[in-house]
Amino acid sequence: MPRQDEIDRMIVMIYISRNSAGFTNYTRPAGWLDKLPMEGLEELQRDFERMAKEVSEEMKQRIADGIPRYSRRWHDEQEAARVGGADMLSKIGISAKRR
Repeated sequence: MPRQDEIDRMIVMIYISRNSAGFTNYTRPAGWLDKLPMEGLEELQRDFERMAKEVSEEMKQRIADGIPRYSRRWHDEQEAARVGGADMLSKIGISAKRR
């Protein structure tokens, strides 16, 4: 989490949730939109549109990569464990079969 003196400078901070209500949380200072001029609001809108595009592209890529449900990090950790286990089995002469 940011220090109190950093909060006034941030517009939005999105972070991974550690609760059961959802996967992401965000925080923003009170009156955050009131302090921005129209040019700042337009910049913020472009930033959100860019972030939405990045999220959509990641979702499409995960589906293409065969990771439609879990996070990429979780998938990579599971794959590394599978490869490590298969390597250990092969060292003792057991062929690991992929499902």
